Amino acid sequence: MTIPSHAHWTHPRRAEAWRYLMVAGIFGLGVLVSIGLSLMVHDAERARLQAIFADAAGDYAQELRRQLRSSLEVLYAIRNFYASSREVERGEFATFTRDALRRHPEILALDWVPRVAGADRAVFEQAVRAEGFPAFEVTEQTADRSFARAEDRPEHYPILFIEPFEPYQAAMGFDMGSEARRRQALEAARDAGDCRATEAVTLVVGDPQAYGWLAYLPIYRNGTPHEALSDRRANLQGFAMVVFRLTELFDSALKDVGLKGMAVSLHDDTEQVAAHLLYHPGSASRALGMSRPLQWQTAIDVAGRRWRFAAESTPRFLAINQRRGAVFVLGFGLLMTVLATAYLGLLLNQASKVDRLVKRRTAELITMNDRLQQEVGERLEAEAVRHTTELRYETLVREAPDPIVILDAAGQIQALNPAAERISGYAAQELLGKHFLRSGVLSAVALPKALQEFTLVVAGQQRPPFDLEIIRKDQARLIMEVNPHLLKDDQRILGIQIMFRDVTQRRAAEQQSRAQTEALERINAELARREQVTRSLLEDLQRSKKELETTSRQVQQANQKLQQLALLKDEFVAKVSHELRTPLTSIKEGLGLLLDNALGATTDDQQEFLATMDGDIDRLTELINNMLDISKIEAGRMRLSRARVDPGAVVASIIRSHQPLLGRRTVKVEGEEVPALFADRDRVIQILTNFLSNAMKVTDDDGAITVRLAQHEGMVSIGVQDDGPGMSSDDLGKLFEKFSQVGAVKEGRPRGTGLGLVVCKELTELHGGRIEVASEPGRGSTFTVHLPIYTDEFVLTESFRELRELLPTADGETVCAIAIAPERQEPLDRLAEEVRQRVHRGDIIFAYNHHWVVLLGLIRPTDLGAIVKRLRQALGGSHRLGFGAALYPGDGDNGDALLHAAAARIEQPLPKPGASA
Repeated sequence: MTIPSHAHWTHPRRAEAWRYLMVAGIFGLGVLVSIGLSLMVHDAERARLQAIFADAAGDYAQELRRQLRSSLEVLYAIRNFYASSREVERGEFATFTRDALRRHPEILALDWVPRVAGADRAVFEQAVRAEGFPAFEVTEQTADRSFARAEDRPEHYPILFIEPFEPYQAAMGFDMGSEARRRQALEAARDAGDCRATEAVTLVVGDPQAYGWLAYLPIYRNGTPHEALSDRRANLQGFAMVVFRLTELFDSALKDVGLKGMAVSLHDDTEQVAAHLLYHPGSASRALGMSRPLQWQTAIDVAGRRWRFAAESTPRFLAINQRRGAVFVLGFGLLMTVLATAYLGLLLNQASKVDRLVKRRTAELITMNDRLQQEVGERLEAEAVRHTTELRYETLVREAPDPIVILDAAGQIQALNPAAERISGYAAQELLGKHFLRSGVLSAVALPKALQEFTLVVAGQQRPPFDLEIIRKDQARLIMEVNPHLLKDDQRILGIQIMFRDVTQRRAAEQQSRAQTEALERINAELARREQVTRSLLEDLQRSKKELETTSRQVQQANQKLQQLALLKDEFVAKVSHELRTPLTSIKEGLGLLLDNALGATTDDQQEFLATMDGDIDRLTELINNMLDISKIEAGRMRLSRARVDPGAVVASIIRSHQPLLGRRTVKVEGEEVPALFADRDRVIQILTNFLSNAMKVTDDDGAITVRLAQHEGMVSIGVQDDGPGMSSDDLGKLFEKFSQVGAVKEGRPRGTGLGLVVCKELTELHGGRIEVASEPGRGSTFTVHLPIYTDEFVLTESFRELRELLPTADGETVCAIAIAPERQEPLDRLAEEVRQRVHRGDIIFAYNHHWVVLLGLIRPTDLGAIVKRLRQALGGSHRLGFGAALYPGDGDNGDALLHAAAARIEQPLPKPGASA
């Protein structure tokens, strides 16, 4: 644009015209800018709405996917149920699916559809009629939606189980293979080995206008392969089927979509020929009144089908989310344009008046101005140069990042910049006017150097940078690099400018680097020496390695021989024990006959001799039994048959059995009432019998033996005290050594074998307990066994541990837990005993938590169904019992997890663990 000349502007009319033209241009420009900004805000607002709409629609699509996955999980649960059962009955199917139907209201029905060969059709129909459905037959649907007997086909897929039964019982027997779309989905699921669904189909029962959606999951025969396509077709058992009504399925996931201002629709695009509309809530939710509604769509893959989820915005969405920013910007811009135009008009009008006044005064001042300009010009130019130089210097000093201090010729501090204040910690007022040597900033070490350098600089010498140590106000010490410069004006010293730079870290780093370099040199020298030593060591190690390999092979060979010898020893002990027991039994019986005079009268001397032989035979039998026990324990083959044991009853039983041998000796039982043990009853009797027998050997004929029972820290203590001669500390140290016989025995009484206490100690430790002995010479002895108390948690933990230890030798077996719960509270101990009679002796059966009976054992997983079925048939009142089972390690890696997994599968509800019975 060409700028008008001064003459052009000075013409009054032309100047007035240009003023109006300028006002109009400003107004038009303001309007255009306002419209442009409004359009930009509108586009940004639409982009924001599109992002919000996409996020909301994506959330609904994700919720629909989650709803579909959750609903289809029911089919996989049914397949797992069939996989864990040898045969599923109608009642079991109903019980299993009842909870799934309650939790998934979108599911109309759950069905079991077996595969029935055409040749087996008649047998199949007869079997179902025998269940109580006399009119049952395999059917298909005619054109008028009635059911007729299905035509013969190579294979039929009739509905056998359907839940809920009452509203859909008419569909029982309907052949899924009789309709093309259903048959196509069945075959696809069978070949894929996974869930496949139909397109929208008319349901065979109910409203003919209501569309449904069917999904099938193939179930193959247990124990058969189904990885290859041919295997899947050959080993197919049937299908688990779920039936959905489309409107209820989608409404549950999209229930409040209309409130969010969206209209959604679902189309089935699987066939890629024509999309099938699956869901459309009605025209009321369409984007009415919107010329450009927001749109968003995505694909949903479900059970082998591809659905298209499409969403559009409605006016409600804009009412909720839209902002009026564009209108506000347009209005505000126009308002500012009008105000700016009016203000400019006023200014131009005022400028016109001022211009005329200026023109009059200008002529008067031109002459005076010309005279003054020449006089003042030179003075102003010089002053401006000086002022500019001072400002530049002050700015440089003030803005400098490094500390700067200015001293006068006497060394007084005249100025310092903000950086100097920050680095020293002092305010400027605290240092100004002080001599730099007495300011307190320099350390005592730095004062001589600072004075020397100041003197040389004042003398006019050019000094290189040097280091000084300063002390901050907070007493921190810093190393500063000092660079002094002399300030002069026409040979007159104005002062000294000193620039500082903090080099504390750099100097420390340099010192550290020097120290590290020296250390590295020492390390390198040491490494060289060690390398030579290491090379020598490696050579020695190579020789030692070869010697160790030779020794290792020799040790392995010796170990193999030792293992063979151990096996031979175990076999020898077992064989010798067997060979000795048989003749000893015969001799024992013969001696009994002689002692009873059954073979003729004997003299007193003969009776005494025979009694001695009978005692020797008893000791020999005890020795054999102890040797067998020791052999089993050392070989790790000792298996305890633990259960709930009443310690008081065991003590009373042992005392009764020894009553004939006590003579005049008395046995007194003392102590509190103690809880039950978790122990092997026979082994507890063996331990206490040994204690009592030893006490009888050292107690006088009219002496006393005391048995004490107590409870302490989760253990029951049973002690046997005699009033015999006692034992010394040396004897106590040998007490549990094999074949060791310590202490004094009353004259005429046999000594022990030296193995009894060894066996007792080993058996006690197998129980998780311990034996304590207290004895003093002349004051008798007390043998005390501590055994764990019976608690549900301890029993469960120990039983699971014992079975886990047996797993390496149990070929193909794993730990199984079966939980059995009665319908109402019953004596669980009686139920546990009844269960114990129905399974083999290796299983562990106990009552747990007053709510259910637990069976723990080693089984093959394929035998689980048969065991549960046998228990159902054998137990009295089994219709009132619920059964649940779990296997290690799939259901848990400890006893508690395994039990609760089994309890959770019981058909009837159970009380929570820990609740009062």
